[in-house]
Amino acid sequence: DKHMSKESEKKVVYWSFPEMHEKHRHVFEHFYAERFDRCKQFYPEMNSQFDVGSGFGFWMDFCKSKGLETAGIDISEPAVNYCREKLKLDSQLSALNDFRFDKQFDLYTCCDVLEHLADPNIELQVLHRAMHKDSLLFIQVPDVVGFKYPYGYNLNLPHHLWQFNYESMNKLLK
Repeated sequence: DKHMSKESEKKVVYWSFPEMHEKHRHVFEHFYAERFDRCKQFYPEMNSQFDVGSGFGFWMDFCKSKGLETAGIDISEPAVNYCREKLKLDSQLSALNDFRFDKQFDLYTCCDVLEHLADPNIELQVLHRAMHKDSLLFIQVPDVVGFKYPYGYNLNLPHHLWQFNYESMNKLLK
């Protein structure tokens, strides 16, 4: 990004790639277990999970290891290929508003995705229509109040189009 200083650029680390996942597996496993346990509290009998923005599939793979039937989508062809080839997961190359659900899932997850979308409300409506009456939706977004960006980084623009806090997320969901 031409607006980000070279010093700031060096401080930004992207965590979602296979090399970082392998290097910090214990950190990821901790957060996945915490997320999974939180979902199980609200839906103890959940048997299936659909992941929006599944990336390289590490969260889906965790859910599969816990006995859930998993599926997901992502707009990155290399990520979807990794899911399919390396992890043997049901991942499709698709944006959410282009995807045609042929079944319903117990758990829908959308982690670190909504802040990248031009109109998150449309995407949430797509998910709402896909869900059955008992489905659980788990959303994870960065909290603008908790951000600690390097000076001059501009709240991760242009990658993050939206900044959320509890109130704005609550309003969006309503």
